[in-house]
Amino acid sequence: MMTGEVEQRHWFRDVAQRGVLRLPVAGNRRLEQLREKANRALDDMPAIGRRQEDWRYTRIDSLLDQDFYPDETDSDTSFTSDTCPVTPLTDAWRLVFVNGRYAPQLSNDANRPDGVTLVSLAESLARDPQQAMRWLGSLAGQGRHLFHALNSAILADGLFLHVEKGVHLEQPVELLCLGAARTQATLAPLRNLVVLEAGAQLTLVERFVSEASARTFHNGLTEIRLEAGATLNHICFQDVARSAWHLDSLFVSQDTGSQYRGVSLMLGGAWSRMEYKVDFTGEDAVCDLAGLYAVGRGQLSDIHLDIDHSLPSCRSRSNFRGLLYGKGRAVFDGCIHVGEAARQTDAQLRNDNLVLAPDAEIDTKPRLEIYADEVKCSHGTTVGRLDPQQVFYLRSRGIDEAAARILLATGFAAEITRRLDDPVLCELADSLLHDRLAATADGAGGA
Repeated sequence: MMTGEVEQRHWFRDVAQRGVLRLPVAGNRRLEQLREKANRALDDMPAIGRRQEDWRYTRIDSLLDQDFYPDETDSDTSFTSDTCPVTPLTDAWRLVFVNGRYAPQLSNDANRPDGVTLVSLAESLARDPQQAMRWLGSLAGQGRHLFHALNSAILADGLFLHVEKGVHLEQPVELLCLGAARTQATLAPLRNLVVLEAGAQLTLVERFVSEASARTFHNGLTEIRLEAGATLNHICFQDVARSAWHLDSLFVSQDTGSQYRGVSLMLGGAWSRMEYKVDFTGEDAVCDLAGLYAVGRGQLSDIHLDIDHSLPSCRSRSNFRGLLYGKGRAVFDGCIHVGEAARQTDAQLRNDNLVLAPDAEIDTKPRLEIYADEVKCSHGTTVGRLDPQQVFYLRSRGIDEAAARILLATGFAAEITRRLDDPVLCELADSLLHDRLAATADGAGGA
């Protein structure tokens, strides 16, 4: 290996060794085997670099420059209901984690209906070791790269959500991940497991927020299993500090007739990356993905999609938009694979980008791999700037140029933000985008 690759391997090994110090649930042999395999994968997997297609446009130097340590502070003393940096959703069952550690004093998981398990993963493994282990690791395995293996090697806690057959939850479930500032860079891993049995329905909202000075690395991995006819509405809203690093990887398995609707907003972080790996394990399943990434000064935002149509008559829709309002970079890499047996596939992949700053950069690569007949598939991408005629039209109606540009940019983003459905989240997204665009217009350089 090259010297840089050797140093990278040492970095992953060092972080994994530090993370071992906080591992709970000793004596669960299947969990220990999962961790052991992941530790071996840290030695066997290729180093992350531009020679790998999934990392061609994404550098991890800023991560490797940091020495991350697990948070040893008691999560109960980090925040109170009065000092929490975000207002939780009303009427939601809620699990809260601070730097990857469960915070029961901020959570609200009481009075759940029958047929629903909503607990921290560590609690589930301690109380009933076999329940979560039926599915844990079954979709992700050792993962697709070193960050996934690292997550499994130090797997400690996260969300465990299990909904039994035919149960419909009217109230949403909220997973709130808070980043607290510490004196050192902090590792905040999370491992989530979501299982909906046949015909179950649920809305899950994940929110990631941190204190302004928090130097956290959220290395999150979520496995989602939807059995026949199950429906999951899944919202991911990320607005961590500019001093934080954020990686969120979703592995989704959809059985016959299931529906997965995912909406993601990536607004914060110095370095952020979101990955979707979707597999259809039954016919007539539907996957609908939408997302918005916004990039200001010094930010890197990265979206990766891998949707595998291996069975007939499944449908996928992917619509992602990028808003580049300052000197930063964004990456969109989306792939739809249609296997030989996947006749009657209906798949669309779309990526549109609005560039508001002359020194912003976007690398976009949507692609189709089709090996079946009788399919309906399309893909496309655009990169453009504001239409001067539209700006002129608004100015002729008495709106100044800065306000006109903000209005047009937020209108571009509304194609995605309006799909959040929750009015609180819609208003929050609009407000955040407006404030950051206004700061740019005032000469703050995309701050």
